[in-house]
Amino acid sequence: MAYSAVAYNYINQDDWFIAPKVAGPKARDAARKGLELDESNSEAHVVPAIESQWYEWDWAGAEREFKRATKLNPDNADARGYYSWFLPIIGRGDEAVAEAKRGLQTDPLSTGLNGNLGSIFVFTHQWDRAFEQLRTSIDLDPNYWFDHYFLGRAY
Repeated sequence: MAYSAVAYNYINQDDWFIAPKVAGPKARDAARKGLELDESNSEAHVVPAIESQWYEWDWAGAEREFKRATKLNPDNADARGYYSWFLPIIGRGDEAVAEAKRGLQTDPLSTGLNGNLGSIFVFTHQWDRAFEQLRTSIDLDPNYWFDHYFLGRAY
């Protein structure tokens, strides 16, 4: 679990605080170490999925890792959330909404998960649903920038 947490930290720092060419390999290395220690660790499969999607454009590899993560732990909200961001890229918007909703079921009061569903409505051009969902998320935490950003994109 510790290596998974380190991998997530690097992937979330990527492009915001650390250059992707630095953060990406460190995230991959930490995820690899986590998988070496415990192949059944759902969280450790999410970072390779993200890396396959964001940097390698390896859609089959990304989907394989996302599915492995959600199969190992169906309640892994991070896996569901990141998978929901992947699915519109390959033209599967309805599945993206379903994945985001499934993630939100794990923690209905999570600003991140509420905003994630709102962002999926933006990606799938469901504007009215995006407005409603993002406003709900903003009501939960008016200071969370992510929701304001995607509400702006919806407008």
